Amino acid sequence: TDEIWRAFETVQNLCIGTDVMVGFPEENDSEFENTLNLLDKLPLTYFHVFPF
Repeated sequence: TDEIWRAFETVQNLCIGTDVMVGFPEENDSEFENTLNLLDKLPLTYFHVFPF
Protein backbone atom coordinates (compact mmCIF):
# COMPACT_ATOMS: atom_id res chain seq x y z
CA THR A 1 0.00 0.00 0.00
CA ASP A 2 2.94 2.35 0.51
CA GLU A 3 3.68 2.17 -3.20
CA ILE A 4 0.13 3.20 -4.04
CA TRP A 5 0.28 6.24 -1.75
CA ARG A 6 3.70 7.17 -3.15
CA ALA A 7 2.35 6.98 -6.70
CA PHE A 8 -0.54 9.30 -5.83
CA GLU A 9 1.87 11.78 -4.30
CA THR A 10 4.10 11.68 -7.39
CA VAL A 11 1.70 11.56 -10.35
CA GLN A 12 -1.01 14.16 -10.91
CA ASN A 13 -4.50 12.90 -11.78
CA LEU A 14 -3.49 9.29 -11.20
CA CYS A 15 -6.26 6.73 -11.62
CA ILE A 16 -5.76 3.32 -10.03
CA GLY A 17 -8.27 0.51 -9.97
CA THR A 18 -8.25 -3.08 -8.89
CA ASP A 19 -10.17 -6.33 -9.17
CA VAL A 20 -11.09 -8.15 -5.98
CA MET A 21 -12.40 -11.66 -5.46
CA VAL A 22 -14.43 -12.30 -2.31
CA GLY A 23 -16.34 -15.19 -0.83
CA PHE A 24 -13.67 -17.86 -0.84
CA PRO A 25 -15.04 -20.96 0.89
CA GLU A 26 -12.43 -20.74 3.66
CA GLU A 27 -12.71 -16.93 4.02
CA ASN A 28 -14.10 -15.95 7.41
CA ASP A 29 -15.88 -12.74 8.41
CA SER A 30 -12.72 -11.24 9.89
CA GLU A 31 -10.75 -11.76 6.67
CA PHE A 32 -13.57 -10.25 4.63
CA GLU A 33 -13.65 -7.21 6.95
CA ASN A 34 -9.87 -6.81 6.59
CA THR A 35 -10.24 -6.73 2.81
CA LEU A 36 -13.11 -4.26 3.03
CA ASN A 37 -11.16 -1.98 5.38
CA LEU A 38 -8.12 -2.01 3.09
CA LEU A 39 -10.23 -1.09 0.06
CA ASP A 40 -11.86 1.70 2.04
CA LYS A 41 -8.50 3.21 3.05
CA LEU A 42 -6.77 3.08 -0.33
CA PRO A 43 -7.20 5.97 -2.78
CA LEU A 44 -8.66 3.76 -5.49
CA THR A 45 -10.59 5.33 -8.32
CA TYR A 46 -12.58 2.18 -8.97
CA PHE A 47 -12.67 -1.48 -8.13
CA HIS A 48 -14.55 -4.49 -9.41
CA VAL A 49 -15.70 -7.11 -6.93
CA PHE A 50 -16.22 -10.67 -8.09
CA PRO A 51 -17.68 -13.52 -6.03
CA PHE A 52 -15.64 -16.70 -5.85
